[in-house]
Amino acid sequence: MSDHLNPQQSDAVHSTQGPLLVLAGAGSGKTRVITHKIAYMILGQGMSARNIVAVTFTNKAADEMRRRLKEMIPAASLKGIRVATFHSLGLQILERHGRLLGYHPPVTVLPSADQKKLLTDVMKDEGIDPGRQPADPLLHIISNLKGAGIHPENFTPGDNPVEAMAARLYPAYQQALQQINAVDFDDLLIQPMRLFEQEPEIRQNLAEGIRHMLVDEYQDTNRAQYQMMRQLVSFHGNLTCVGDDDQSIYGWRGADIQNILKLHDDYPALRIIKLEENYRSSNRILRAANRVISHNTERMEKSLWSQRGDGDAVTLHCAEDDDDEARWIAEQILTFKFKDNARYKDFAVLYRSNQQARILEQHFRAAGIPYKVSGGISFYERAEIRDLISYLRAIANDKDTSALLRIVNTPKRGLGAVAVGHLVQASHRKKISPVEGLYDHEALAALPKAGQEGAKSLGELLANFSFRFEREDLVDTMADLFQNSGLKESILGGGEDMKTIERRLSNVDSLLESVAYYRDTSEDPPTLAGFLQRISLQSDLDRRKEEERDEVTLSTIHASKGLEWPYVFIVGVEEELLPHRNALAEDSVEEERRLFYVAITRARYRLAISQCQRRRRGREYGPAYPSPFLDELPDEGMESTGMGRGRSRQHQEHEIKIEKDVFFDKMKNLLASRE
Repeated sequence: MSDHLNPQQSDAVHSTQGPLLVLAGAGSGKTRVITHKIAYMILGQGMSARNIVAVTFTNKAADEMRRRLKEMIPAASLKGIRVATFHSLGLQILERHGRLLGYHPPVTVLPSADQKKLLTDVMKDEGIDPGRQPADPLLHIISNLKGAGIHPENFTPGDNPVEAMAARLYPAYQQALQQINAVDFDDLLIQPMRLFEQEPEIRQNLAEGIRHMLVDEYQDTNRAQYQMMRQLVSFHGNLTCVGDDDQSIYGWRGADIQNILKLHDDYPALRIIKLEENYRSSNRILRAANRVISHNTERMEKSLWSQRGDGDAVTLHCAEDDDDEARWIAEQILTFKFKDNARYKDFAVLYRSNQQARILEQHFRAAGIPYKVSGGISFYERAEIRDLISYLRAIANDKDTSALLRIVNTPKRGLGAVAVGHLVQASHRKKISPVEGLYDHEALAALPKAGQEGAKSLGELLANFSFRFEREDLVDTMADLFQNSGLKESILGGGEDMKTIERRLSNVDSLLESVAYYRDTSEDPPTLAGFLQRISLQSDLDRRKEEERDEVTLSTIHASKGLEWPYVFIVGVEEELLPHRNALAEDSVEEERRLFYVAITRARYRLAISQCQRRRRGREYGPAYPSPFLDELPDEGMESTGMGRGRSRQHQEHEIKIEKDVFFDKMKNLLASRE
């Protein structure tokens, strides 16, 4: 099993006692280390899979790790292993022990859109106009507080008025969540920590059952995740953290790079193994990445290298403007596709900000280049589709509290966060679900009079359509539901422009067409529950099909992390874009440099970095200056195209100063020689 590991990887796999940090550079095979280590502990050391926990940062990464483990370990030996995200671990803990914190299983996890809706309701209850103060920045502050492990009672705001408002709303928002028996994603981290503080024997029992914990993408952890990790390994102390401080690019959402830089402080016996052999990129690409990141001061020393040879030169392209830049990229993609017999899916164009995609899309459409914009909103995530499907879910399953929370005041029924909280609490006292509470006189009586009529009418609507879906045509019934629920009227009267209204109504028509297709092709008698199951599977299938389509990827650098392509273009490497103007103001230049490093290391064979002499801002063009990061690239292994290699303003000013100094020295010498 160790035949395919290099010496450093093998060392990391066989180090199973005590704390270990695997400092895994980009493309160095870190996932292979984690899966081989789990296999070694189970098959080589006889450890029960039930005593191993592997933590990833996304469900997709967890699925991939499970797939690899199934290929390496017999199913019987793998039974009981926990491969999960920090958030899913937290949910498991709350489902088992949440009653001690006042939660009733099943606990509802609010999606982001519903968190915003709940906070907006809380703001209105507190007399704050969401039209004047948007909810998003307040949610961001509350999220970062929870990520830092700070509860409402422990937060003292500074002079920032938005921060002061967040401090005022945080406890009310938390109370509203508790009233509806719900948590947000950050609660899945901070509430288990509160449980461990109140009930230390629960923490002790959990920790005793974990003989080894492995954490992937460790550099992306926040303080709450770090504290959860420490608590869960507190008994056996066997821990493997795998990460790369040079790829820590999520500070804006709470990730704390100090977790990796100062891990040794909490674990003095920590071993550090560096994985520096890169299996992805050519050496010219790696030398560019190494040179750039070496300018950071907050990092652990490492230098990537590869056995793939030097490869092609890195292209530095200077365009006249962003039109010229996009046109050049389209031409390059078509050239390499023909010359190298490449596929469109082999190409990626990476940028710092989403707004940069628009002009690229225009030129790709004109050139007939198929593309996808990574991170775009999927069909089933569109608001009008989620609203209608939530009605269907509440009708099909009267225990679906999450669906009820989305529709209860959509469209408006006079039911704010406080009123919904009363309904949920009254329903729990009667041991019925909140959807069932809509039909219960006692539960409805717990609502303020203003909300009782709206809740009662919603209950009658759901009951009526539950009856109809069992007996009538699915398509006709769903069309009537869209009309009778008020959803259609809310779209028509929502104050949006006609083009947006038509697009949203067209999306609903597309959903009705998918119902008709299901009705006409289902081997079993068509039912509402069957359709909901079909689209649940279909949305996952659509994501897989999207990955298989032959299209160029347009993506922000943040969204590209963990991915790789044979050909990569990094566009707009200019002052105020990369590094971004906000980072310059917040003194976060080192994280921006890490972002540039991540972009460089996505490329396997060919890398092109472009910038413009002027860039459109709104309707006007303004001057664009090369990023100071371009000065940090090596001279060797680079080729300049377009208008020549750009140099930053700082570099140009430095060269002018040198020229002036040389000139004045010559003048001094000339004058001295004449005396």
